[in-house]
Amino acid sequence: MAENIDKVKYDVNDSEKLNDLTCEQTDTLGNLKKEEKKESNLNLDELTDEYHYLKSGEYTSEIFKVVVHNIPDKISFGRFRETVIKVLGFAPHKTKYHKNQDYAFLALKNEEERQVALEKLNNFKWKNKVLTVKKAAPSGDPLVIERKRKAADASRDSSSKKSKVDEDEISFDERIFHVVCPYWNYTYEEQIKLKEKNITDIIKKLTKSLKNDKNVDCSWLPSKENLCLEILPIIKSPVTSHYRNKVEFTIGKGPDGVDNMVGFRLGSYKAGSLIIVEPTKCANCSCEAIAIAKDFSEFLRTLPYSSFCVSTHVGLWQQLTVRTSSSSDIMAIIQLNPQAICKKEEYDELILKLRKHFTGEFRSVKVTSLYISSSSQKNNNIDTFKLIYGSEHITESLLGLNFRISVDAFFQVNKPAAEILYKTISEWCETSLNDALILDLCCGTGTIGICIAKNKRLPVVGIEICIQAVQDANFNSAANGVTNAKFICGAAEKVLHNEINRINAKNIIAIVDPPRAGLHKDVLKCLRSCAAIKKIIFVSCSPKQAADNLIFLCQKQSKRRAGKPFKTKRAVPIDLFPMTPHCELIVELERVNDTSSINKLQNPTPTNDSKVKSDLGNDKIPAGMNADNAVSVSMELNVLECGVSEEIKTCSIINTVV
Repeated sequence: MAENIDKVKYDVNDSEKLNDLTCEQTDTLGNLKKEEKKESNLNLDELTDEYHYLKSGEYTSEIFKVVVHNIPDKISFGRFRETVIKVLGFAPHKTKYHKNQDYAFLALKNEEERQVALEKLNNFKWKNKVLTVKKAAPSGDPLVIERKRKAADASRDSSSKKSKVDEDEISFDERIFHVVCPYWNYTYEEQIKLKEKNITDIIKKLTKSLKNDKNVDCSWLPSKENLCLEILPIIKSPVTSHYRNKVEFTIGKGPDGVDNMVGFRLGSYKAGSLIIVEPTKCANCSCEAIAIAKDFSEFLRTLPYSSFCVSTHVGLWQQLTVRTSSSSDIMAIIQLNPQAICKKEEYDELILKLRKHFTGEFRSVKVTSLYISSSSQKNNNIDTFKLIYGSEHITESLLGLNFRISVDAFFQVNKPAAEILYKTISEWCETSLNDALILDLCCGTGTIGICIAKNKRLPVVGIEICIQAVQDANFNSAANGVTNAKFICGAAEKVLHNEINRINAKNIIAIVDPPRAGLHKDVLKCLRSCAAIKKIIFVSCSPKQAADNLIFLCQKQSKRRAGKPFKTKRAVPIDLFPMTPHCELIVELERVNDTSSINKLQNPTPTNDSKVKSDLGNDKIPAGMNADNAVSVSMELNVLECGVSEEIKTCSIINTVV
């Protein structure tokens, strides 16, 4: 399929915007009367009419919705969406569907697309079912719905409420702690114990799921502690406060109703919260980010522009993102509503004021990069970035190597703990096979792959969907003198199959570090079907959500699951997120009944030059190279460059192992 299903949004409302730093969803804090007072600038419809947004004249896909009924049983979200795309010939704007339901909602981009959906999907035969499709009514604004719910709750007897504390007695600082850093009131040792228990519970559930799955051969499961793998002790973070090198602040109204507060929302928009609390005492944010947020908030109040309102889509200021590095680089990204300023002269004047403010002589914290970001609902919410001051990138050092990071490239938020994470992954890639290759999926700026290529002398091929991250990865590879790594731009599910075929390696260790939602099913199928992949190092920031991926990799071989299954061997949690319930989990999987020595930690055995020459041909081994180098060259020269821009190709490094 041409669509990247991983990036699908599950909510049907355009207006929901979640904080990147929010670690867990919380209920709205504060009562109805206080919120209504703080939102006094909203008219009566906006306060009580859940469909008020339809009257604003703003674009919304909610008016082009259909509901699909009679969906066959046990159809996954990904499979449902792929089928819809195949039938329609295009992707719906948004999809809302859950596996255990027999109905789904599709939001189309316009009336023409809705008519196509009504014609093509209605009476479509799928398995033993016939789909029925009808026009669907728009969904109500979740903020208004939540406001009404709280009003109803407020009218009931207070003794029936489940609230355990009187929120009026809790300061806003403490309330925001529960949102941003929920473990703030635990000692670090207590946090570690809670996380260890959480990981153990997840592995127990995974073990139970494997044992109850008729498609899993459980003969390899160890009897010790009745778990499917060995859990190593959690590795603590070297730092426990002010560790985040990326923080996203929302801009809105503060607890006192004053506009242009830069901080964190007390709860999600869907939960009915619009209140923004400043991050002054949020101990997991960098000190630079906190200082910039406070300073920017004061500056915004000198300008004649309001913050963006997610319910009315009116206002300019949306978000401030601050990225920092240990090399003292600071990048600030200001997200604006592009519809708020129509005149170019006014926009240009605002840019000059922003540049002057962030680079002023008396600034306590000066940025080295300043970007303006804007996104439009009519453009599928795709962010565009414009550099208005300074360097295009920031630089971070990691395990003795330097990495360039672009404005939207992923980088671990806790650098000291990330060094432990990457060092552990590198150690788990130890092998005695000198023709082994590392396949780094979802590689970002190439940090994992480059560290392994530099320290383990193994050839690396990385795949990443973000073009800027791939450019950074290839630049980082060259800048660090790494000549045995190559990075490719593309969705893993689209390029992985051809890439593995072209690499022509016999022993592959795959490192997967997917987004929170996990790996695409086509990637999982490819990992299984490629017999050359002997080991998988699965890195997950959401172990609970990774369970389905791990189960699929362990299920018996079948028509749908080509290739021998894997078995889970060991796992180690690494705490990258102190003061929150989260941690990274590394899981090692190896092929069932695999007799290769890829997992034996022995000294490498030299490759027989004569054998390599007979396999490759004497003319294919350049002068001055031995056979070991030639194997790596043979594997790397077959790297697929499909879909990579010329700019990336020019900075790609394809060379021998030093």
